[in-house]
Amino acid sequence: MTTLHGPALMSDASSRDAAAPADLPAALPQTPCVGLCSTTFDAICRGCGRSADEVRDWLWLDDTARAAVWRRLLAQGWRPRR
Repeated sequence: MTTLHGPALMSDASSRDAAAPADLPAALPQTPCVGLCSTTFDAICRGCGRSADEVRDWLWLDDTARAAVWRRLLAQGWRPRR
């Protein structure tokens, strides 16, 4: 298994630097989390825009599922933290 970004749950060091899919920016952070978590009033985090299920399952999502989340977030106007 290769991961989109970062070292999360990887055993193969070469997969750590795997390229993002062509339609996604190459320099995305490992996670959309910006450290401002809040799902108090609905099931969408006000900090990163992910659903509570996406936040909970992020470490276990495969590359295809993570890429789908990234595409949706970027289409909705989310901008990666710098």
